[in-house]
Amino acid sequence: MSDNGAIDIIAMIEDEFGVERKVLERMGLELDIRKNGRIYARSIQCSSVLCDKLRKVGGYKQVFYFGKLEKDGFRPSMDACALLGPFATKNILEIGDEDVVRWLQGQDIEGDAVGYVIIRWRNFFVGCGKGNGKVIRNFVPKSRRI
Repeated sequence: MSDNGAIDIIAMIEDEFGVERKVLERMGLELDIRKNGRIYARSIQCSSVLCDKLRKVGGYKQVFYFGKLEKDGFRPSMDACALLGPFATKNILEIGDEDVVRWLQGQDIEGDAVGYVIIRWRNFFVGCGKGNGKVIRNFVPKSRRI
């Protein structure tokens, strides 16, 4: 992980979602915090030959949006939720079939969670929301809604 503040992000991810540090380190991601609080990740385990081949077929993005540092915590992106979700032990909100349709349409859903949660439908991690104890605010980007 990068030395430019990524250690704090790892601690936040551990605290908020229960993902162990050793799991995060094994993912082999270098995290880069930009001035606006946006965090980008890139794989440091991909060999340059493999990465070049994957880039040619559009199967590898060198850098991807990982999330954002907010005043009240770390808000993971949809891609980060997909990576972190299987290892998260807390702040996971399981939703049903009706809620997942509304969620993927960009609508907020009812829920008693407080703070940032990773949303799971069946075995799929479908994004991050922020709960206030009554409603889970939707952060699915417009470009990924159905």
